Amino acid sequence: MSLLLACLADDFTGATDALESLTLAGLQTVMFADAPSPQAVAAIHGLQAIVVATAARSWTSEESERVRPMLAALRELRPRHVVYKVCSTFDSSPQRGNIGRVIEIGSEVFKQATVPVVPGAPTLGRYAVFGNLFAAGSIASGADVYRLDRHPVMSRHPVTPMLESDLRRHLSLQTDRTIGLFDVRELSLPPAERRRAWAAAATAHAILLCDLLTVDQQAALGGLLDDSADGQAPRFSVGSSGATSSLGAYWNANDACKPRTDWPPVNPQRPILVVSGSCSAVTGRQINAALSAGWVGVDAFSPTAATDMAAVLRSGRNGILHTCIGPDDQRRTIELPDMGTRLGGIASDILANAPTVGRVVFAGGDATSHALAQLGMKTFRMITRITPGAPLCQSDGYEIVCKGGQAGPDDFFLLAAGQPSSS
Repeated sequence: MSLLLACLADDFTGATDALESLTLAGLQTVMFADAPSPQAVAAIHGLQAIVVATAARSWTSEESERVRPMLAALRELRPRHVVYKVCSTFDSSPQRGNIGRVIEIGSEVFKQATVPVVPGAPTLGRYAVFGNLFAAGSIASGADVYRLDRHPVMSRHPVTPMLESDLRRHLSLQTDRTIGLFDVRELSLPPAERRRAWAAAATAHAILLCDLLTVDQQAALGGLLDDSADGQAPRFSVGSSGATSSLGAYWNANDACKPRTDWPPVNPQRPILVVSGSCSAVTGRQINAALSAGWVGVDAFSPTAATDMAAVLRSGRNGILHTCIGPDDQRRTIELPDMGTRLGGIASDILANAPTVGRVVFAGGDATSHALAQLGMKTFRMITRITPGAPLCQSDGYEIVCKGGQAGPDDFFLLAAGQPSSS
């Protein structure tokens, strides 16, 4: 079976978000820690989509060149689409996590004059309207929605604060290629008019930013993305899981695959280890909720962190290794190189000395990418849903959850343990 889609994600939390969106669409999907060989892909019977996780969101603009051979490797797998998956809050800058530079590289690798860019992800509370990105304060139901440059977390991001919600302006600092907009009004046109408007916009610009406001619009946008694939070469696009969800919704509507809805409950497990490198207020509330429920926290900066946490887990209690509890934690000002790699090393030591742990939860996109790289896990499949964008996955020897800093309700860690929040 030919691959429908190959996705290169700029961090591990984003990779599991894409894994979830494709699996929900009914595509048999496997996530890899490195770009797989054609032989490895062919060996998985019925495989329809793959996701490859990287740490590109934390790379410098010069390091972005490392994306080129990865995209070339995915091109050689001959999928119908290749998507470069970015964070749904589009956090990036000319110096780090440069999305504009990756668009340029992808255009060259795929010899493609126009690259569609889909930042919105309505299932995650991310809304792209008239080129501006809005984001809910958390993914919890009913959360307030903010313009990105006024968002209480993303405007204060420790590495790439988002100071501009107009993504045309934001991207113009990262690339000198022309940027057009396919806005929400055009997305709502009748099908024939919509296709003509898309063709005209794509002809006029090298980058085509696409609005996406509601889940109901995803199939229409997915149709535009899919109609542009000529069947001879992979079609390249950039976006959040709104891009993969849109393609999945279109394929569902046209019976190319059937959405999966039969998800089992999260199987209770104890003890579990949480490794948090997030400074987000959302993750801070989640840590405090778990501590209030009897979990044990250990300061990741402590010289005895690994030993202390292993003892907690061996006693049968759930533990949280944390670098911060919310954005006002004084530890946020501590500057240590490669904190994610450090967290991965501590986690590796903990797991070596706490053999009963079978489930590990990582929180924080940048930190997770570097931490997971230390654990040697190669493949991931989705087991079940927990909260949008952060599924429970099976990896090599462990069940894994990768959660972005903004993802999930306050009782997320309890849900990830299969533990009722009232306990």
